[in-house]
Amino acid sequence: MIKVNWSKIKKFEKKNFAFATIGSEVLIAIILFIIGLATHVSILNYISVFFITLLTALYIHIESRMIQIYMLLAVTDLFSLIFTILPRTKEGSISLFLVTCALVLISIILALIVKSYINEKTKYKETASSNSEFFKDKNVMFFVPHEDDEINVFGGVIEQYVKNGSDVKIVFLTNGDCYGIENFRILEALDVAGVYSIPKENIIFLGYSDTLAKNGVHIYNAEPDEVYTSVKGYSKTYGTKLMKPFREGRDFTRANIVEDMKDVIKEFKPDELYCCDYDSHSDHRAISLFFEEALDELYKEDSTYLPDVYKGFAYSTAWNGKQDYYSLNIVSTRKVTNSPYMEENNIYEWNERMRLPVADEFLSRVMQNSSSYKAMMMHCSQTASDHANGILNGDKVFWKRRTDNLLRDAKISATSGDPSTLATFKLANSNNIMKSDTLPCSDLWIADEDDKNKIVLFELPEKKTIREIVIYANPDKENKIFNASVRIGNHTFNTDIIDNYSVFEFEGIETNKLAIRIDDYIGSPSLLKVEAFENASSDETKIIKLMNRRFDFCYDYLIKKSGREELFVYTYPENKENEYDIATDGDVTAEHTDNGILIHCKTNGSGKLRVSLKDNEEIFDEINISNPDDKVRNQIKFKQILEHMIYSFPMQKDYYLGLIRRLFVYK
Repeated sequence: MIKVNWSKIKKFEKKNFAFATIGSEVLIAIILFIIGLATHVSILNYISVFFITLLTALYIHIESRMIQIYMLLAVTDLFSLIFTILPRTKEGSISLFLVTCALVLISIILALIVKSYINEKTKYKETASSNSEFFKDKNVMFFVPHEDDEINVFGGVIEQYVKNGSDVKIVFLTNGDCYGIENFRILEALDVAGVYSIPKENIIFLGYSDTLAKNGVHIYNAEPDEVYTSVKGYSKTYGTKLMKPFREGRDFTRANIVEDMKDVIKEFKPDELYCCDYDSHSDHRAISLFFEEALDELYKEDSTYLPDVYKGFAYSTAWNGKQDYYSLNIVSTRKVTNSPYMEENNIYEWNERMRLPVADEFLSRVMQNSSSYKAMMMHCSQTASDHANGILNGDKVFWKRRTDNLLRDAKISATSGDPSTLATFKLANSNNIMKSDTLPCSDLWIADEDDKNKIVLFELPEKKTIREIVIYANPDKENKIFNASVRIGNHTFNTDIIDNYSVFEFEGIETNKLAIRIDDYIGSPSLLKVEAFENASSDETKIIKLMNRRFDFCYDYLIKKSGREELFVYTYPENKENEYDIATDGDVTAEHTDNGILIHCKTNGSGKLRVSLKDNEEIFDEINISNPDDKVRNQIKFKQILEHMIYSFPMQKDYYLGLIRRLFVYK
């Protein structure tokens, strides 16, 4: 795949330029063909031109489908011109035809051989269903902004829930209709559901249009009942003949979006909710904020419903992720930048992420064997598989949001400023989500500079026992609190620096009052959010996974050629005691070290390594370990190179079907 600089070539994809260029190239081809007929050029020459164009199409793939079309038509014109101008004998025409015909046949045979060759022994060997307790028998719902983001954000995790018997529902906020290909995108999403073995009735379309903006204002920032019309003329929720929306004929208003998201949660009451977070696209930001707003509304109706909530990102950890798929062992998600925070919101810390293992039986050392890649090929209109090298990883990362904040019921007052949003579940907010270079800081409590006290007070309706407090700082790092005083009932403590967010745990204190005073700061005296919990964050391990020294999760693991390597144990939440049992079989032996597990495996040997919690053997991880010789290792590397260079027929189909569907953008 030849990558392009989108900022430079975007102008060459615009409708007027595309129509003019394609029309001119087609016209040239027709003129040359007519001239050729008039001058008695052999028809075999033009068949040869077709074969040459076909060979170009098989071996050269450009990330921009429009540039691909320009290139193929240019090749056709160039060789048509050559064969029209240059004199050629009958024998020469026949020879040219036979050569090009032979090359096409060889290419087809080669593609078939390559597909068979690279598929052999590249799928990961399946192990026992590790970490199944986390994924087993849940009612889980995934909220997605556009059709294809279910893979970008949740691919590999959805399969885990499905295979462990959970009831999985996927909710799409929009029909992805900005470019007028909504029917394709809805069908593609249903095809992906089939790949994941999710029933059609579990795929829910809320039926709104994407990129709903008016005069530069996104629907998220509109008045509650202001009706928006999409660029394609839609102003009410809609579906297709095959799929009706959750509620048909609803006006495109922000109030209706929040209500529909709230009601779809209320109807199914999932145990676990996943949603895209404040990401690099306005619709991604909108669904994140709408989702949290809907949960706040739902809490007012039913304060006993407290699901587990997980937020993740589609761009920085997937679509624009590090291009690192081709490796002997699959690598885990890497952060492309060096910041310790997720720059999209500057709230989440990278080191605090929750890492979920993906389903190992769906992994492969070549892309086309992995389930997520097969699902990406379903979304060919979005050319999703072009980004597989960055999306496919050995883990998916999320940040957990607790829903049991006691302060959501509190009366809030302050010596100055507006503290009304300090205790809502909605973590952040933005006055203009169309702007990608601003942080979501518009819902801060900012005390007045001349306020000598700078105190915010939370008063609960009744006394509660508080064991944990979380204070979120202003995401803008030019503003920082160096110290604040926290008073809980009759107990007071100092926070020191509140950097990003700070967690304070203590013995339970029964009270109905909590006060925070900002004492020392730079910038503005401000806070983003305050949470108080009756129970401290659970330290009960739910996920355990073996990883190597580079922190990559291990599955069907090829050990170093020396046959000796130290592995480590990832747990979530962190098991600080590192109390776990290990067991091996086959040619694998293992022993505890101070930090991890030292494993041994002889050359051409293989076996299994299992690690489980001492106090709960149901929480375990089991991996295959092998130590193949250089021949096997080199074969794997060669297969990966071949796949990268020679597209199989399913990959060719995905590429050119995507090209055709993208052409519908111009209709």
